[in-house]
Amino acid sequence: MVPALYRWVAPVLAVVAVFLLPALRVTVPLLPSSEWTIAGLGAQIGRSAAAPSNGQPALRERLRQMEDVRRELAGPAARPDHGLEVALALAALIPLTALLAGLCALASLGLAPAPWRRWRLTVAWTGVISTGYAIAASEWLTHVVHAQLAQWWTRAQHGLGGLLQSLHLQTTAAQWINQVRLDPEIGLYLLCLVFLAMLLAPETTKTPPPVN
Repeated sequence: MVPALYRWVAPVLAVVAVFLLPALRVTVPLLPSSEWTIAGLGAQIGRSAAAPSNGQPALRERLRQMEDVRRELAGPAARPDHGLEVALALAALIPLTALLAGLCALASLGLAPAPWRRWRLTVAWTGVISTGYAIAASEWLTHVVHAQLAQWWTRAQHGLGGLLQSLHLQTTAAQWINQVRLDPEIGLYLLCLVFLAMLLAPETTKTPPPVN
């Protein structure tokens, strides 16, 4: 009874995570933050980066704004940073992986009453990989951007002979740098945990009737 109920609870939670819970948030200084569900991210595929959805731009547009902030601070003479370009390219694939995770959630709900454990495991593994990718790519981009901005601040301090430090701007700069973020939220984490739970769920076995 418990494994059978468990087989239904996990897919229902997955669908809730896809459509109702926030999955990703972007913050850029001087601009309003943007937040999407997994379904909202997946719906961005094939749409123009500047086309708003529910009153806010797509993820690609916000990633471009993050790059603009770094470029403006680094100055026109700054060389392109390969690590940042890779991080931005990886983050740009998040809507695709979000769509894949959402499809896996729907598939898990459709497969819940079926006895096809191998298919359910395949769906769960695909879901873990896709949500894990989205979490890792967003965290990595935030790390790379913060490292770039911290380097710029250090160079600016040295270039002005410690003037910025004497003005006690260190805390203000750190807070401003920390505002440039791409953060996974509860929807992504919950969906990843639900897919992991599906992998670990015990298989329902029928108890043979007692022999008289």
